[in-house]
Amino acid sequence: MMIKRMLHYVIVIIVTFAFVSSVYAIQNSNLFASEVSKIKTINLGTNLNVNFGEVTDGKVIEQSFSAKQDGLTKVDLFFSTFNRQNDSETLLSLYEADTNQLIRQAKFNNAQAKDNAYSEFSFDPVEDSKGKMYILKITSNTSDRSQAVTFWKDNTSLADGNLSFAGKHQEGSLVGKLIYQNQFTIMDIIINGLFFSFLNILLFELLRFIKNK
Repeated sequence: MMIKRMLHYVIVIIVTFAFVSSVYAIQNSNLFASEVSKIKTINLGTNLNVNFGEVTDGKVIEQSFSAKQDGLTKVDLFFSTFNRQNDSETLLSLYEADTNQLIRQAKFNNAQAKDNAYSEFSFDPVEDSKGKMYILKITSNTSDRSQAVTFWKDNTSLADGNLSFAGKHQEGSLVGKLIYQNQFTIMDIIINGLFFSFLNILLFELLRFIKNK
């Protein structure tokens, strides 16, 4: 009897782990998951308190921050185009703060930017970004102010980051969003598998008790 019951427990655990693994796989697949469920957005600055003026190739915005999870894959910046089409590009570079190593880079054609709206810089996910300090550097490829765009500053500084512009420290934070790709790990599957296996075993025992009563 005991062996039979243990066999039932093993079957419950195997089925539960298979189910949990399938759910994680479906949630993270391109076929079934919505774009919203695959990403997590964390704001830098949000208030449009003051802009930086025309950002040209001789001026660099630097914003440091601590990544809140793995899979950093996009940065959204709030553009102002001065209500014109600008023949230039914005270059975004992502550096590891500890080593000053360039790890990701992305360009945006400013002619495609909408005035007073967010635009997206995307790059390959940084798999192990959680808990690390990074520096965003934003500049332009033009020296012509009439073809430059600008970005905005929130007067509230980040608790874990600093802002500078053209080499000078700034109080506040860059208005932007950090986009992370939701990822699941083997540990997620194990923890959730054990939890739901325990619940299923309790349910199994309850049903057996009711049946034998």
